[in-house]
Amino acid sequence: MFDSLVRNAIDFMKVSLGQLESSPKYSVINFCSAVEIFFKARLMAEHWSLVVAKPENATLSKFKEGKEKSVTLDHAITRLENIAGEKFSKHVKDTFCIMREHRNKLAHFFHEEYVNTTNPKTISQIVSEQCRAWLYLHNLLTIQWKKHFSKFDKEISELDELIHKNRKFLEVKFKSIGPELKFLMAEHFNIVTCTSCGFHAFCQTEDPAPIKDCTCKVCGYHDRYLNIPCTACSKEQVYEGDGDIECADCKKKITVDDIIEKFTPKEFQKSHSEPSDDLLAYCHYCEYVNPSVAKLSGYWVCLACLELHDAPDYCDWCNEYITGDWDEYFGCPHCEGRKGWKDDD
Repeated sequence: MFDSLVRNAIDFMKVSLGQLESSPKYSVINFCSAVEIFFKARLMAEHWSLVVAKPENATLSKFKEGKEKSVTLDHAITRLENIAGEKFSKHVKDTFCIMREHRNKLAHFFHEEYVNTTNPKTISQIVSEQCRAWLYLHNLLTIQWKKHFSKFDKEISELDELIHKNRKFLEVKFKSIGPELKFLMAEHFNIVTCTSCGFHAFCQTEDPAPIKDCTCKVCGYHDRYLNIPCTACSKEQVYEGDGDIECADCKKKITVDDIIEKFTPKEFQKSHSEPSDDLLAYCHYCEYVNPSVAKLSGYWVCLACLELHDAPDYCDWCNEYITGDWDEYFGCPHCEGRKGWKDDD
C-alpha cells in the first residue's frame, strides 16, 4: 500500500509538471495532490490508520477498498508532528499552506487569468510556487524521510530534473529585474544563487545579527538562517530554526540549547523580577521548552525557530517573560493567566 501511494504521487507530479503551458490550472491542482499523497505515504509508513480522517472508526477492509475518507494535508502534518515526532519549520508549513490555498481557489472558483494558457505571468507564478514547494518536499524525501523513500531515489531524481527544466519559464522575470539586481550589488547587498529557482537573485537584506535573512527576487523564496560553529570540530554549520542539527563534518549533534548559549551573553541568563532587555524570554510561536528569545542588534529573535518578535511581556501569574500578543481571552501562552484578573481579585 505504501508503494502504491508513492507511485501515485509520482504520477500526479509528472502530469502536473507537463501541464504548465497547456493546462496551468490543472498543473496547480495535480501538483498539490501529489504533495498530499507523499505526506499520506509518510503517514502510511507509521501505520495505515493514520491516513484515515477518523482512525477510531476505520477498518482495514474499507481502507483497502478506498472507502475511508483520508486526512487533509494540514492534518497529515499535525499527525506527523504529534505521533511520528517529525519537525517542520514555519517556512515549510507556510509554503505548503500557500500551495493548498491556491489549489482550493482554482478548484472551487473561476479565475479568468487561467483561461489564457499562454499568460507568462500566470505560468511564472505557478513555477515560482512549485519551485519553493519542491525544494522543501525534495529535502523531506531525500533527507528527513530517506529511510522510507530511498527505493524511489531514481523516480525522485527524475522529478527533480523536470522541475529544473520548468525553471526556464522564470528567465523573462530574471532578465526584467536585472537593473534592480545591479543596483543592489552596487549598494553592497550580498546576492547569491537561489536554491529554489537556480537564478543568481537570492538577496540578503538587513537583519538582526547573527541572523541572515534572504529573499529571491525571482521566485520569492525566503529563508532565514544563522551560521554556527560545531561544538566539536568548529566547522561552520547552517541552522535554519528546525531544532537540533547534526554537524555535516563530524556528525556531532548541535542542540538548540547550544545555539542559545553561543549567541546570548551570560548576563542574559540572570533572573529578573521585571521585564528587561537582557533577559531571555519564552517563544509563544515554537513553544521551545526553555527561554529562547533574546534581544540582538535591536530585534527580539527566537534562537530556536528564528522568528522575529515584538517586545516580550512579563506575566504576573507565572513570573515568566513571554512573547506574543496576549489578550483577555487567551491569556499568557505559558500559564494562561489573564491580564488584569489578578488585580481584580
